Amino acid sequence: LGYSSEELIAMQVLDMHPADLHAETEAIFEAMLRGERNSCPLPLARKDGSLVPAETRAWFGKWNGEDCVFGFTKNLTAELEAQQRFERLFRSNPALMALSSLPERRFLDVNDAFLNTLGYARDEVIGRTSSELNLFPDAQQQAEKAVELQTSKRIADMELQVRSADGTIFYGLFSGEVIRGQGQEFFLTVMIDITARKRAEDALQETNRKLEVANATATEMAEIADLANRAKSEFLANMSHEIRTPMNGVIGMTRLLLDSPLTDKQREYAKMAHTSGEVLLHLISDILDLSKIEAGKLELEILDFDLHDALRELEGLLNISASEKGLRLSWTIAPGTPERLRGDPNRLRQVLLNLVGNAIKFTSRGEVAVQVSLVSADATRIVIRFAVSDTGIGIPVGKQELLFRKFSQVDASTTRHYGGSGLGLVISKQLVGLMAGEIGVTSVVGQGSEFWFTACFSPGRRLISAHSPSPETPPAPSALTHDHWPELRVLLAEDNLINQKVAAGFLHNMRLQVDVVADGMKAVEAVSRTPYDLVLMDIQMPRMDGFDATRLIRAGHSGTHHPRLPIIAMTANAMQEDREKCLEVGMDDYISKPVTPASLALMLERWLPASARID
Repeated sequence: LGYSSEELIAMQVLDMHPADLHAETEAIFEAMLRGERNSCPLPLARKDGSLVPAETRAWFGKWNGEDCVFGFTKNLTAELEAQQRFERLFRSNPALMALSSLPERRFLDVNDAFLNTLGYARDEVIGRTSSELNLFPDAQQQAEKAVELQTSKRIADMELQVRSADGTIFYGLFSGEVIRGQGQEFFLTVMIDITARKRAEDALQETNRKLEVANATATEMAEIADLANRAKSEFLANMSHEIRTPMNGVIGMTRLLLDSPLTDKQREYAKMAHTSGEVLLHLISDILDLSKIEAGKLELEILDFDLHDALRELEGLLNISASEKGLRLSWTIAPGTPERLRGDPNRLRQVLLNLVGNAIKFTSRGEVAVQVSLVSADATRIVIRFAVSDTGIGIPVGKQELLFRKFSQVDASTTRHYGGSGLGLVISKQLVGLMAGEIGVTSVVGQGSEFWFTACFSPGRRLISAHSPSPETPPAPSALTHDHWPELRVLLAEDNLINQKVAAGFLHNMRLQVDVVADGMKAVEAVSRTPYDLVLMDIQMPRMDGFDATRLIRAGHSGTHHPRLPIIAMTANAMQEDREKCLEVGMDDYISKPVTPASLALMLERWLPASARID
């Protein structure tokens, strides 16, 4: 207090309290000495006049045998500072805080966050219990936590629902602890409002539930779509077979008719019928390719092939069309362009055949030029550019974007005059995309067009076998120049009478000996009796199909005399998986219907003994 011992000895007890509180102090001390109260809460006064918060206790006793009053005073400065800090924290805390008495658990104080969140006035809360305010909707849970509190004296991170004054339900994360002060126990609780979080969690759970339902629905829809896609693929395969089989008869018979003695008028009619059949077949192939593209079924066959041979073969096929229109068709391969490539030669031919065919179709005079050049090359990737230019009708700039849309052409008059489905360029664009390339066009009306595309390949390996079960082996140049193999015998297994006559007619024209059977069982029996040089096997036949017949022949059930009898599938199924199955069951190669003399000659050139050829 700032006094010396001498100064204190000269003072009375009341002199240590503020002068304006002497009367109150005296009354309190008299009450303490009478035993009516046990402490005095009034402050002490320092010598300089400043006050010290204090609590004083006094009682009667003796000192050296004399009656005296013993006094004990505690400095409350630190406690008051702590209380003030707690008060500030309590009042300004954003969490809901409440101080309750024990054991009654009546609210002694609540902070502003409590009142503002739950919508109460202070006098509506102070002195009442949570039960009286109906704060907790789950009374049983509240009772269980009260029991837990009596045992552990604290609770932590407990989720409870709280009801506001207007009945709104809030979610709170509660923590609480029993504290002591002024000889009493109190319960201090803190509640964090987690309503937004809980609602977000509930919304997330509902979203997850909906997602699970949506996923289940999507899975079911995907399964349905997969079934539909498989049904579509099966339908396409069946339709391809059903359409190609009679088309084989139409095109084959007209081809045989054209190879026979005819009058000029008869030849004209037969040629028109043959051309119409080929146009129809091309349209069927385009629609089938487009369907495979849309179903994601179109894939590339990766083979080693010779680029120069592939282009020479195309040149031979397209020169006839160009010559008939009086056009000059030129092919230029830039120096340094690799010959051996690894990729899909058949799809490359398809794109070039479409672009060059279009150029010939839309050019009435002048020339069509094909230019092939190397764009880039490294150890793993070769990029080649193909450009087809013509001196034809040209395409307006505003109409060029229509070229790569399904069933689109520049205008209706073009469609009527030149024909076509408008699918060729769409399919070509998809095929070029599969070959990791780009396609485009530049054109001037009345001067001509240039269609170009790029394609990516891998470096190819040198082809060492002439007897390969894939189209990677280039046909020998003599394939189309000779027309017979003496002393060689071929078995034709075909159930369709017209197709029997077509294929047999082609084979007879090549001076081959031909035996014909109508089902797979008879084919197995025939092979067991006769040492054939080659078998042409249809796939879909009664009693036993071509697959089972081939399996039996390869398993030795036919007793074949040939160590490796070439079996060639004659299939109207144009789906890649059907062709792969032909090779899997033991067939050596396949030829698609409708069969032409040229395609049949190329196949025979590949598989019949080279020593027996006569050119």
